[in-house]
Amino acid sequence: MDERLNRALEFANLRNTQSLEKRRLKEKLKVDLTIGYNGGIFFIDRTLIAFLNAITPEEGLGSSTILDEKMNPVLIDDLIKFKSHILNVYSRVTNQYFLDFENLRKKRTVKSLVEL
Repeated sequence: MDERLNRALEFANLRNTQSLEKRRLKEKLKVDLTIGYNGGIFFIDRTLIAFLNAITPEEGLGSSTILDEKMNPVLIDDLIKFKSHILNVYSRVTNQYFLDFENLRKKRTVKSLVEL
C-alpha cells in the first residue's frame, strides 16, 4: 500500500477513535453529575449551582422545595448542606474530567487511546 495512503488511514483511524473516546468521557461526565438526593434526581450544572446561590440564605437553616430532573417537587431541608454537597460533587467530577480529557489529548496513536 502507498505510504501516504497508509498514513492517511492511520490518521483517520486516530481521529475517529479520539472522537469516540471524547464522547465516552462526556457521557461519563453526565452520569457522574447526576445525583440522587432526598428522593429526587438532580443533574448538577451551572444553572443548578446559580439557582442554589440565589435561594440559599446567608446563615442558618433554609429549606425549600426544588423541582428535580423529572419535575418532581423535592423538599430540601438544609439548603446550605445541599449546596455544599452539590459543589463538592461538581468540583470532584469536573476535575477528574479535566484530567481524563488532558490525558486523551496527549494520546497520539490508536493503540494508546484504546488502552485508556
